[in-house]
Order: sequence, then C-alpha cells, then structure tokens
Amino acid sequence: MQHCRTKNALNSAARLTIAGFLATAIGFGPARVGLGLFMPQFADEFGLSVADGGHIASIAFSAFMVALPITAIFVFRLGPRTPVILACLMACAGSVLVATASNATMLTAGIVIAGSSAGLCWTPFNDAARHSLTEDRRNTALSIIATGTATGVVIAGVLSLFTGMGAIHWRHAWWAFAGIALLAAIVAWFGTPKLEQRQSMKGFALSHFYGRKAWPLHTLALVFGATNAVFITFAAKRIADTGGLPSLVSDGASAVVFISYGILGLVGVAAGRLVDRFGLSGVLRVIFAAAALSMVLIAFAPNDWITVIAASAFHGAA
Repeated sequence: MQHCRTKNALNSAARLTIAGFLATAIGFGPARVGLGLFMPQFADEFGLSVADGGHIASIAFSAFMVALPITAIFVFRLGPRTPVILACLMACAGSVLVATASNATMLTAGIVIAGSSAGLCWTPFNDAARHSLTEDRRNTALSIIATGTATGVVIAGVLSLFTGMGAIHWRHAWWAFAGIALLAAIVAWFGTPKLEQRQSMKGFALSHFYGRKAWPLHTLALVFGATNAVFITFAAKRIADTGGLPSLVSDGASAVVFISYGILGLVGVAAGRLVDRFGLSGVLRVIFAAAALSMVLIAFAPNDWITVIAASAFHGAA
C-alpha cells in the first residue's frame, strides 16, 4: 500500500512538473519575448518603426499585468488547471494570429494575446505544488518548472536563427509556437490538478499590497520590469540597426541575443540557494548591477560578438 502511494505521488509530481515546464516554456518563451526576437522581420514585413515596436510592447506588457490579478482569482475560485489551460490556449491563438497577420493591427493583436499568457501560467503552479506535492518534491518540481522559461527562449532563439539564415520563414516559426502551445494545453489538462474544493478568499485584501513595507518591492519590480521590457524588445533591433554582428546575417542578431539570454537564464534555478547564502539584499544588488551592465554593453558596443553575448548572458542570468 505504501509503495502504491509513493508511486502515485511520484507520478503526480512528474505530471505537474512536465505540465509546468511546457506552460512556462511557451508563455515566458516565444509568447513573451517573440516581439523582440522577430522585431527585425516584423519591421521589414509591416514597416514598423522603433516607436511602433515600443507601443506594441507596452500594450503586451499591460495585458500581462492585467492577467496577473485575474489569475489569482481563477486559482482561488477554480483551481490551478483552468488558468494554465487558458494561458496555453491564448498563447496558441496569439501565435496563430501572428503567423497569419496581414497587417500591423493583426500582428499587434496576436502579440498581445500571446504575451498575456505569461501572466496566467506561472502563479497556478505555486498553488498546485503547495496543495498536491510533499515539501521535498515541491522545491524540485518548481525549480524544473522555472527552467521552462529559459528553455522556451532558447528554442525560440534557434528558430529565429534559422529564420535569419533563410532556412525557414518567420511565419513557420510562429506556427511551430502555436503547435507547442496546443500541446502544452493538452498536457496541462492531464498534468495540472483541478483541486475541486474552492479556496477561501477571506483575508485576501488589496490593502495588504499598499502598505509602507510593500513599496520597496513595488519599486524594484517596476524598475526591473521596465529594464527587462526594453532589453527583450529592443536589444536585437539595436544590434541590427547598427550593422549587426560580423560574419552573421543581419537578422541573426536576435537569435544570438536570446539564445545567450536563455542559456544563462538557467542560473535562476540556483536563486533560492544564493539568497539563503548571501541574503536577499545582496542577491538583488548583483541582479540589478548585471541588468544595468547588460544595457550599457548593448548601448555602446552593439557590434562586438563577445560584448553582445556577455550583455545577453548578464541579462538572462539577472
């Protein structure tokens, strides 16, 4: 009997981990960074300026912000499965819109719908892990789920590289993203627990988020969010506009940026241990220093291979 319970617990942990890995890979991978990754191609196809790219990114990140509190309500009322499946389906629908876009308006709609999926797909897994996994399996599962982000960015970067080399059209890459998102939705249906019993929202008050102690958190989040939005939207465009990287097709710069970004993003798995050893304040100082350095390097040396890879690595790790 004990053996059966252990086996069931392992199977449950594995299903949840795989579902979370795929959902975050698509939601925080191509769905969230796809605009910056394919910005050179979008600019050529639809005549977008840097300002246009900024407007689209602003709308997409606003949708992401709106999705976050909605997700909290979904999780409380419906359990984690519903928002995760919805996130994957939105990533799928948004990717299809981008792949079939005939004008900038249709492209914007697709980017915004796909981008908002990231706001729906991460938080539910914290809740699911807390309710359905033992503590020893919970941390491992959440660490693996978190690596989905970096993996998704790397896969998107590789497809972008193939696009820049002329091996595939950028629309085919977005059809691939749609297929991965649909697969993630199916896996989420079987892997994410429904948690039939509704949770009480008693004690859940917005006033808790506006106290004096919360403002440093809000400030840090705002600064890093703005910095990250600028980097993932415009870093590749900055490189392409200044002549690209030597011996590389002009549209290949975005692939270099995001592959480096994604690979070093795997460092995030160790964030908890680093905080335990050096303290939250110390780790935050290093994170912001790395993010700032990445912006400076891209600004002043956008055509040097080592500098671009270092800048992308610093930002991905941050």
